Amino acid sequence: MTCQPNTEDCCSGVTGCGLECKTRAEEGVDGLVDSTEGICVATGTCFQHRHCEDDHPCSGNGVCVAAHLYLQNDMDFALEA
Repeated sequence: MTCQPNTEDCCSGVTGCGLECKTRAEEGVDGLVDSTEGICVATGTCFQHRHCEDDHPCSGNGVCVAAHLYLQNDMDFALEA
């Protein structure tokens, strides 16, 4: 369902319905700007990294997570990353 940001479009006045309007970033004259139309999503979920706080990325499951990078060194010498 589409919605207008900063409106009650997703819940139509129903208190605690658990949905919020999130927009996507689109290319503007001065770089990325918020779209003028969004979609209704479950509160606390994400579909772009910019929806997350504290520089956390948005996972493929639609939640903000702390990033972890795991490396396995199969070389015969030590590496720095």
